[in-house]
Amino acid sequence: MKLNHRMPLVLVTAVALVLSGCGQEDPPEATTPAPGSTGAPASPPATTPSPDPQADPQQQAVDAYVRMQQAYQEAVGTADPDHPDLARYAAGEALQRLRDGIASIRDRGLRGRGEATFEPVVESLDPPGAPTRITVRDCMDTGGTELYDPSGQPYQDEPGGPRLVIATVEIVDGTWKVTSFGIQEVGTCQRAE
Repeated sequence: MKLNHRMPLVLVTAVALVLSGCGQEDPPEATTPAPGSTGAPASPPATTPSPDPQADPQQQAVDAYVRMQQAYQEAVGTADPDHPDLARYAAGEALQRLRDGIASIRDRGLRGRGEATFEPVVESLDPPGAPTRITVRDCMDTGGTELYDPSGQPYQDEPGGPRLVIATVEIVDGTWKVTSFGIQEVGTCQRAE
């Protein structure tokens, strides 16, 4: 299953200070973090529905991953580590890492803006027949994102670009949520043509 998503998401280079792995059995080394039809903007729902037993679990996992990214974008835009949608789509280690990264940005007086694109694919299902844990692999392009100082002071952000993301999505309290993730350095994946 491969989807191409384009939506607003800020690049948060400061989160690299907080995020250094994804906590999986074979985690990639992380350096930053960063639903619908191909190329279409996606909007998160107002509430988080429980997994529909008739719905495709792979699509539900990809949706949860993309919605976590959307929630992160909203939270970083206002530097709010307690944004309620973070807990709607992330849990455990993933949620704590998102909140810590956003708090780091807030404490430095910064905000984020811009647009990233996603190409999430399902990499593995556990167990294969009726998964409760799904690994999502993404080549997230953060080239159109930046951190900025809303007071007008200059801020030099590191350039973005294609980054490998590995995320674990699991059923937590009846809902698909991202429980761990790792984001690699720029240049660690190639975008599909």
